Amino acid sequence: MIQQGIYFFGVQLYRIGILLASLFNHKAKLWVSGRRNWEERLSILVKDIDKPIWFHCASVGEFEQGRPIIEKLKSEQPNIPIVITFFSPSGFEANKDYEFADVVIYLPIDSPRNADRFIDIVSPRISVFVKYEFWFFYLKRLYQSKIPTYLVSAVFRPNQHFFKSYGSWFRKPLFWYRNIFVQDERSKSLLEGIQLQNVIISGDSRIDRVLQIVDTDEVFPLVEQFKGDNKVLIVGSSWEKEDEFITQILEADLLPKTWKVIIAPHEISEKKIQKLQSSISQSTVLYSQLNETNINSKVLIADGYGYLSRIYKYADIAIIGGGFHDGIHSTLEPAAFGMPLFFGPHNKSFVEAQAFIKEGVAYEINSYNELIDKLMPYINDQKHLTNAQIKCSEFVRSLPLATKV
Repeated sequence: MIQQGIYFFGVQLYRIGILLASLFNHKAKLWVSGRRNWEERLSILVKDIDKPIWFHCASVGEFEQGRPIIEKLKSEQPNIPIVITFFSPSGFEANKDYEFADVVIYLPIDSPRNADRFIDIVSPRISVFVKYEFWFFYLKRLYQSKIPTYLVSAVFRPNQHFFKSYGSWFRKPLFWYRNIFVQDERSKSLLEGIQLQNVIISGDSRIDRVLQIVDTDEVFPLVEQFKGDNKVLIVGSSWEKEDEFITQILEADLLPKTWKVIIAPHEISEKKIQKLQSSISQSTVLYSQLNETNINSKVLIADGYGYLSRIYKYADIAIIGGGFHDGIHSTLEPAAFGMPLFFGPHNKSFVEAQAFIKEGVAYEINSYNELIDKLMPYINDQKHLTNAQIKCSEFVRSLPLATKV
């Protein structure tokens, strides 16, 4: 009970921190406003829905892992209602109009009362949590209510608290899942080492999704015109360090005239976009302002949510953001479109990133100079680039599909 109290107190401290941050941070403000009067709004949204399947995703990346499962369910049983919750504004804002969901809403902060009220209102027949979601009070109430609950596309690492000598309390929620679908053998072995037997290796469901995106071949006509006959270096979900690197590359004029740049910042607040745009002296255009008259700009800045995974198709090389922050963003989408990848050192906990490095189609970079050393051979040698693109695409195609498990 002491540990449960500490957990509850820690979650409430986090909530207070977000409340304070919302006074000056746009994303935090969305986090707070999206949860205001949630009981009343949720009751209205689900009033005509009976026994839905509830999917919870932390943010955009987790949704992309859950999405193939949702769409497979809908293809087989179109009348099954789907409720999707998000923890972060990024995930909610990008997917609030998702066509296969009956309800999309923020998950209220984890507490005994919120968990009871949410589950009473939604009354799910099944719940599915994606990858890294271990909300104690929600999982406890689902277990007590005998609602089958699954964790999908999960990855576990030896340094997580579940596997420490003090980890017995943290392990409790793991036993409340009916099944845990993991991405790799290491995760399965770690869980079996703490006596969990309901573990199945299914691979990463994002593989299903990214191959679906590639095969759909959605067209963005203006981006296609922006690219033209040029090559494109894309910076996906960039943080400050990646913005700094691409700005230096542009200022040093290292890219041939036949190369263009697309930058998709992790944060797309007006202040962030203006700062990035003003730091680049070469001709730059925002995606929201792209038209026939500015199509010849050198740099395109994606200033919206939800389409990065699909505009990777116009790129030839990708720098992936987050590797100098909390951890890299998804590498599967650009890899599926076939291109060498570059990202910072915080990549060790990402199974697919390690596989791409081992395969020789991705590179960890720790500094600007190291990036230039590893990047420029691909910029300057078309044969070298083409070989890497083919190798990367073929490797992703060889990976197993999780939704077939």
